[in-house]
Amino acid sequence: MIKKIIKADIWMLLLGCALVAVSVSSFAVPNDIAAGGLTGLATIIFSFTGLPVGVSILVMNIPVFIIAAKKFGFKFLYKSLIATVFMSVFIDVAAAVLPAYSNDRLLCAIFGGALSGTGMALVFMRGATTGGVDIIAKLVNGKFGFLSIGNIILLLDACVVLLAAVAYGNIESSLYAAVLIFVQSKVIDSLIYGADKGRV
Repeated sequence: MIKKIIKADIWMLLLGCALVAVSVSSFAVPNDIAAGGLTGLATIIFSFTGLPVGVSILVMNIPVFIIAAKKFGFKFLYKSLIATVFMSVFIDVAAAVLPAYSNDRLLCAIFGGALSGTGMALVFMRGATTGGVDIIAKLVNGKFGFLSIGNIILLLDACVVLLAAVAYGNIESSLYAAVLIFVQSKVIDSLIYGADKGRV
């Protein structure tokens, strides 16, 4: 029974991370859409240095996981660590083997958000996260309890989106990122809580 649960977790994490990877590599990165979080930050870094997005995500997550492990323990984080490694590897593999779509940035934002939202929902449903901002928000919330985790994530994502506008020298990148984040959040809510609860 336990083995079946573990296998189910792994397959769901693999599928979820693969969908996020396609979203990032085929839709977000080729169109300079830095949709918040460490993935968005890694997208900006890639645009100016060429450093693979997956590598950047993994490197930036190392100190986050070390600090979080000291506070929450490894048992709390092991699924998220697995998901983060899967996602980072898949993003760079997808970038190498999948075509990039760049004909319509609005479509990229919509489909990128739908794919990443679906992938992240699958990861969340197995009790994991994709690392980065989610864990940072939990750490900040532990120190400043008056700040909700949702508001912390929103603030951090907003900072990355605004940084993208400055880095790319145009507001359009941030606007498309906002569309992707909106679609992503709606898909996550719908899949995890159901369409009715998602609207509420």
